[in-house]
Amino acid sequence: MFEKILFPTDFSECAGKSVEYIIKLREADAKEVIILHVVDDSALGDMVKFSKKAGFDPDEFKRDVLGDIIQDRERAAEADRSRFEGAGLKTTVRIEFGKPSREICRMAEDEKVSLIVMGAQGRGRISSMLLGSVSEGTMRNSRVPVLIVR
Repeated sequence: MFEKILFPTDFSECAGKSVEYIIKLREADAKEVIILHVVDDSALGDMVKFSKKAGFDPDEFKRDVLGDIIQDRERAAEADRSRFEGAGLKTTVRIEFGKPSREICRMAEDEKVSLIVMGAQGRGRISSMLLGSVSEGTMRNSRVPVLIVR
């Protein structure tokens, strides 16, 4: 039923709880998981502007920062990748830049996933009573089912 799953993560505790649900879906014929981390690029523009004022080459600075971010996020995804592969799920890791909910929905369509599984909230949320803005945006705009894990 849900053969290909998209797992958007910010590596928060709440996102980590989704891993167990995805592994359970293996019993329901899930075969593949795409771990997706979206770097919100709204702050990158300010960093590049600052680098120019600080005397750095903006293009070189951007390449270095982006490379470091990608490596850091790929390392962060390794524990989840290992758990999924240990459960018999084919797993890939994708690091994208943009507005998180928009990129999640785009990836779901591009990869033709059958389900998105994600945490209710990410890092920095004050109240556990509210749905996170990325989760809400994804849920409202996705063309595939979204399972939100608290």
